[in-house]
Amino acid sequence: MKVLLNIAKGFVTVKSAGRLVVLLYLLNLGLAMVLAVPMHDSLSSSLGRSQAGEQMERSFDYLWWEEYRDRGRGLAETFGPSIIGRGALLNNLEGLLQMTLVKLPSVILLILLIYILLHTFLAGGILAIYKDDPPRFDLGRFLQGALSYLPNFLGLTVLSWVFFFGVAFLLIPRLGDVVQSVSEGSRTELPGFWLGLAAGLITWILFLLIQMVFDYARIQTVFGERRNIFRALAGSLAFVARHPLATVGLSAMFWAGNILISVIYVIIQEAWAPAGPGGVLLTFAWQQVFILGLVGLRCWTYAGELHLARFFRG
Repeated sequence: MKVLLNIAKGFVTVKSAGRLVVLLYLLNLGLAMVLAVPMHDSLSSSLGRSQAGEQMERSFDYLWWEEYRDRGRGLAETFGPSIIGRGALLNNLEGLLQMTLVKLPSVILLILLIYILLHTFLAGGILAIYKDDPPRFDLGRFLQGALSYLPNFLGLTVLSWVFFFGVAFLLIPRLGDVVQSVSEGSRTELPGFWLGLAAGLITWILFLLIQMVFDYARIQTVFGERRNIFRALAGSLAFVARHPLATVGLSAMFWAGNILISVIYVIIQEAWAPAGPGGVLLTFAWQQVFILGLVGLRCWTYAGELHLARFFRG
């Protein structure tokens, strides 16, 4: 009951400051354009009005792509059939679970670092707005909160990545060794498959729990209870330990929401792919609806977690 109540309160909070979601979406779109524009120029230069370009309008031209990939450098190395439709979601999930993101070209890693810093900055503004009751979006208030909490939130972000990398480089290789050992000793591929699936699920859940704990550490910082990042983390762990069902239950609802939105996006994207320039525009518009939904759900998550923390504070 507490979970549903605070999810409902979170929705009211997000709705009351709806312009904040639009602002965050536009910032995300602007950052994406930093990558999209040079990628467009590279593809346009390679395809031009060639036969490969005409083939790409109908379906993916693997022969052209193999040549483009071999000659490509930096951002061009990341282009491939797997970035389209469900492949993009699965690629990103695999990259996160196996930490293959560290093998990306330096330009992508730089953009990823900028994105993490931007997200850290924006988180302070989001929670500063949602802390007010009732919340009201004001750009000055948003920027003031983002700047005020940035040093603490940046420290928490760095600390969270210590845990992420700890799971990635200490736990995942050991799980991989277990899966490989079972696979080599089995007569069929099924035991290795199911064990590998379980290992991936365990890793994913650990990543989500780490994110949840650090969300509450940020919330404690905004409430003014903890300005030291280590005390904020300790306070967050204690809060989650005192209320495990409520905190994990609320987060699980939002995790399920992310999965549902992603599945709906993939199903519609795969089933409905109109051709021609108009189809490209409609596909782009549908993708932006998906991104807007994810941004809104992330804001809803922050609002729900903040209300839950406030509920137990009395």
